[in-house]
Amino acid sequence: MAPSAHRSTQQGFTLIEVLVTFILFGLIVVLLFSGYGYALMQRERFRGWLDDYHTDALRRGWFEATIEGLANPLEQTLPDTATSDRFAGVSASLPGTPPGQPRAFELIVEAGSEYRLLLVADDREWTLVTTREPLRLAYLDYDGNTLASWPPQAEFGTPLPLLPLAVVLREGEAIRWLKRPGGRVGQFVSGGQR
Repeated sequence: MAPSAHRSTQQGFTLIEVLVTFILFGLIVVLLFSGYGYALMQRERFRGWLDDYHTDALRRGWFEATIEGLANPLEQTLPDTATSDRFAGVSASLPGTPPGQPRAFELIVEAGSEYRLLLVADDREWTLVTTREPLRLAYLDYDGNTLASWPPQAEFGTPLPLLPLAVVLREGEAIRWLKRPGGRVGQFVSGGQR
């Protein structure tokens, strides 16, 4: 049997098939590049938020290390009374200093158009918190009471702890940070140390 005259013996793609393939390939490339561009845009959008989060975590770590590293005050003079806007002490864990070397520091709350918590040591100053909400330091005693100053008032001869159970940073009414001093906590007998 002879091949039909109407049948094509050519093999390959028609021009329309090639054009459709190129159009589909182009659409896929456009979708891939637009998805990639969207991912880059989202990454840049959240980069600032992530940087702020990491910076806050670093500053919280400084606060916690400073309070945890409070040196045993039995070997030192008792610092002035700590208040809601100032806490002074000696810590073996300050940022920028070799670990284990006790250094004097102050936590200071500054009020203005914004509230700031500053960590001051060795003539250097670090801003730990900046917020529009009121900041204040508080002190947790061993009975679970939150006090605005430390040490608490007591009658002569009554033993008082030298350090609070925890130092609390309040932002508005919420507790932002809370940290317990590390090491052995001594007692202060009103009228002398023990």
